[in-house]
Amino acid sequence: MSDKITILKNEAGRIITAELSYLPPTFSNSPFGNLPNRKHKYNSAVVQELLRNHVTNSTKLREMSDYLYGLNGIYRRLIDTSKNIISFEYTISPLIKNVEKLNVGTFENKYFKVREYLWDCNLDTTLDDMFFKLLKYGRYSAYDRDSYLQPLPLDYTRIIGVASDGNPIIQFNFEYFDQFPTMREKEFQLNGYDGEFKRLYIRYKQRIDNKNENFANEYQWRTLPHTKTYTLKIGTNLESSEGLGLLYGSVDDIIFYEEMRELDRDIIGSQKRKIIVQQIPVDKEGHSILGEEEIIQMHENLKKLLPANVGCLTVLGGTKYSDIPLQLSAIEKGKMQEVQSDVLMGSGIGEGALKGGNFSTGVLNIDVLTNTLTRILKQIETVWLNRKLKQINGSSQLSFKVKFLGITPFNREKIIDMFDGLLDKGGSLNASVAARGFDVFEYVEMLHIEDRFDLKSKFEPLKTSFTLSKKDGGRQKGTGEGGDNADKASNSGSNELPSPSD
Repeated sequence: MSDKITILKNEAGRIITAELSYLPPTFSNSPFGNLPNRKHKYNSAVVQELLRNHVTNSTKLREMSDYLYGLNGIYRRLIDTSKNIISFEYTISPLIKNVEKLNVGTFENKYFKVREYLWDCNLDTTLDDMFFKLLKYGRYSAYDRDSYLQPLPLDYTRIIGVASDGNPIIQFNFEYFDQFPTMREKEFQLNGYDGEFKRLYIRYKQRIDNKNENFANEYQWRTLPHTKTYTLKIGTNLESSEGLGLLYGSVDDIIFYEEMRELDRDIIGSQKRKIIVQQIPVDKEGHSILGEEEIIQMHENLKKLLPANVGCLTVLGGTKYSDIPLQLSAIEKGKMQEVQSDVLMGSGIGEGALKGGNFSTGVLNIDVLTNTLTRILKQIETVWLNRKLKQINGSSQLSFKVKFLGITPFNREKIIDMFDGLLDKGGSLNASVAARGFDVFEYVEMLHIEDRFDLKSKFEPLKTSFTLSKKDGGRQKGTGEGGDNADKASNSGSNELPSPSD
């Protein structure tokens, strides 16, 4: 709250100047009213500095991504929308060295093991977590717990090389467990990981140096067995030890856009504020006819009547009240839309893809985004799933691999029609069924169960006059839609007569 009182008198003691002002707490000396002093944790300069070396600043970039995802609706929406565009329909394809020697029992046994692993690992949940972290941070690392994947904290893992099978080799920082203050908490956390972690933690605490486990004088960083770890990256090449989140390149524009929106809100809010001017009665010479105490009391009385968004000014003049609205124009909407487009284009998505717009542009941008997400699925196939299935199947005449179909809400019907068209020409039933979200063997099993329990006979069609027989009270002869003439024509066989052209 701001109060200012200025009263001047001449030599005769007459009041020649009186200025009494009052601004409520929602006001300030700013021409826009009270613009909140918002201190953003990240600005353009900070973001650009972090991105200059994304490997060194990877932890800070992840922290930035968490901060924006929690507080910035635009950032969160773009992450969630992008992640949810792709769905996870897949086929399980056999790799058979010699079809003529295929043993049906062996095929069924190995196929069942593959399905069992996909069930045990909670495939959809695991894939959702992978996409979320890849889009948000640019990297995902996990440890193989045989029947499922255990995500590793990214701030405590680092890539140090590439194994012979192309999978990144990672080290784990065992100081992670030191953040838990008591031995019971440490033990509890260690028990939640594979036994290898407890073994390496003890070696770290004993400062055991092993060239196959750690670099010189870095006892806390221990190499995990590359056959048990999986690491995925996006936005960078194979040699880079860190990825780049999908929206890292557009964070600058997102922050700028948010700042513009806040300023726009403040300006619009300031338009609701106003000042009431109260003029003190004066004599012919322009001197106040009221005394100093009366003027102050008059000003205080007015203050008590004002709502929270109104201030007042008391000055010499004829006694009257007038409103002075603070007329301020908001930011041009064209500029806001321009920045919004920059945000979407900077994310590699495009305005038409997520917020409508030109149809052809929208389709093009959806296709570009779908291709990006499909490439991530291909990486998941190669780095994790098919490597794991190879371990399950072993080196033999028969193995299986998973292939994702890359289905989105925008191409689902097109892909289903394509596989159905191939099926009509003698193509695969597997792909046609998988495109609808079923495993082909599960689908066939459902058909067998329905036949076994005669389920289809349990669902009778809705009874109408056209589905009931005459005996059951159905449509009587001569009451058809064509009327009596149609029934007569039917009985006389007139419809069977040759046409004039015959």
